[in-house]
Amino acid sequence: PELFRQIEVEAIFVSGNSVAPASFGAEADALFELVTNTERPTFGFCGGHQLIARALGVDSVPVVDGENTPTTESGYLPVDTTADHPLTLAIGNAAVFRQHHSWQVPSEPPGFVNMASTALSEVQMLVNEDRRMVTTQFHPEYWTSEHPAGAALIRAFLEWSGVISPGPAGA
Repeated sequence: PELFRQIEVEAIFVSGNSVAPASFGAEADALFELVTNTERPTFGFCGGHQLIARALGVDSVPVVDGENTPTTESGYLPVDTTADHPLTLAIGNAAVFRQHHSWQVPSEPPGFVNMASTALSEVQMLVNEDRRMVTTQFHPEYWTSEHPAGAALIRAFLEWSGVISPGPAGA
């Protein structure tokens, strides 16, 4: 956390990973401290979504509870927005994002509102207005020309959080 203050980070992005959320031990403590205490805009993708939720008191669970091998939600799939917000307005309803996870966040941490869902994972996009923090179960960083919603969402996050000035898409 001290390094982030020294180099004047404007925003924090926490990306995914390929390990089960419960397997993190003391090595995640610095990230948990950063997420818990930062005043910088923060965006977590997939495993980052799960790590941020865990840092704030909500542990991840398998996508389908009770199975020995969790079901994986995978591929470019539509996500239904469930609230009106500058972020959801930027992507519209049923925007397509890359999914690849077998764990999910089952509920909102304190101060967060869920703004998107799929049939398998109800909590797909969490937003905390006061902390300028967003997390997504899906991967907006994997946008393509066929599925550009990820680029639109990341840009909308940077504008909404005040990191960049609003402007035309693609600018």
